[in-house]
Amino acid sequence: MRDEALEPADLHDRNMIFVDVGGGTGFTTLGIVKHVDAKNVIILEQSPHQLAKAEQKEPLKECKIIEGDAEDHPFPADYADRYVSAGRP
Repeated sequence: MRDEALEPADLHDRNMIFVDVGGGTGFTTLGIVKHVDAKNVIILEQSPHQLAKAEQKEPLKECKIIEGDAEDHPFPADYADRYVSAGRP
């Protein structure tokens, strides 16, 4: 299901900059890092408890993790190659 939800994101380049908005525990992010280098992936989540779970997942260790609000994120519109929220690109 996760992989199907990410298909429209066209994850064709490991060097893409990718922001998982509301990334929670990193469930969707785990699918992203199969195709994009983890160092190029940002998880934005407002819940420190959810982020703590994401931080424990080995494939996500190189992701940048930011605690913040999806409605007031720190990125300009053209910052990333792809944004995803709630598993829907």
